[in-house]
Amino acid sequence: MKVLVLSSNDICGNCSYGGAQCSKRNYELMKKYFGYENTFLIVFRKNQKQIVEIDAHTCSFPAIEGSIKAVYAAIRHYKVYMPGLHKEVIRYIERVDADVIFFDNIVFGVLEKSMLNKKIIAFMQNVESDYTYHKVKKKGLQYLPAYWSSQWNEKKVIKFTNRLLALTERDANRINSLYHCRPNFLLPITMTDTKVLKEFTVKKNKELLFIGSFFGPNYDGIYWFVESVMSELPEYSLTIVGKGFEQVKKKLERANVKVVGTVESLDEYYLEYPLLVMPILYGEGMKVKTCEALMHGKAILATDEALEGYNVEGLPMISRCNDAQQFIIKIKELFESIQIWESCYEDIRGRYLEKYSTESVEKEFFDFMDEWLETVIK
Repeated sequence: MKVLVLSSNDICGNCSYGGAQCSKRNYELMKKYFGYENTFLIVFRKNQKQIVEIDAHTCSFPAIEGSIKAVYAAIRHYKVYMPGLHKEVIRYIERVDADVIFFDNIVFGVLEKSMLNKKIIAFMQNVESDYTYHKVKKKGLQYLPAYWSSQWNEKKVIKFTNRLLALTERDANRINSLYHCRPNFLLPITMTDTKVLKEFTVKKNKELLFIGSFFGPNYDGIYWFVESVMSELPEYSLTIVGKGFEQVKKKLERANVKVVGTVESLDEYYLEYPLLVMPILYGEGMKVKTCEALMHGKAILATDEALEGYNVEGLPMISRCNDAQQFIIKIKELFESIQIWESCYEDIRGRYLEKYSTESVEKEFFDFMDEWLETVIK
């Protein structure tokens, strides 16, 4: 049995941001379940002008680039590639002739007619219509076509998919509220264990760390944190690390705030800094960087949004803070405790290994796939 994965993220490149890391995880699960020789992949890449067959199993198509093209495509319900590529995408799908199509995100409603004889499983990384609605509110009416297109795609895919996956119970409830349908399986964010297991000296100063790529919820959250929390903690320092944040270095840096931006490896930061802050104020789905922090066993102060979908109850070095005063009080409290100087808290890392390592969810997910495909074969 063959599977074709369609990913809206370039998982053949550097998967440095959360969505791509989740997509990569899904692709690896499909390869493990169906076998590499039976797993095929379509990705969509920016800065690519032509269709490129990377190897016998992978084809890369140009992704939409530029705001004008994005609006035009959205008006026609295309979210990932330009309408002119549609026939070529269908041609490749027909050539692979897979038994199962796996949509890595629910933005492929335009492919419905080509899928009538396929079994389809769709994964919702978030409620895309809610995500684009936040963009309309934050960035303006130019995102309205993307919002309408997201709604249209979600309705279409939910209507014709055979199995629907979501990340969290919150997402499941929202999907049911919008489309009167509940996902068949919840597959949370997980990561393959890549923690560097070595002794390292933790900074003994009052230093905080934020890690995240530069996009709306991360920027808005850390900007609020700099203005509302760091301004009240002159004796503490904050370091901001993440792809693209160097673009806003001047807007964020203060006497006690340093912006590093893009780095090749995050390992030294996870090993060296005693406390991570995650002041995410809004968003959808689950935050991949939260999973990564759990993997490294880090002490965390985070908003409810940053912890959405994660069971962190009973872990004393993880605290929920939802306003500036809560952050300020908890930061001071933690740095007065000798416990903060641990590089890795084994109970936090243990929670990751138990619930959020990819290996920990494989059996249940593969059992779900077995049960579904057995009914298909029958």
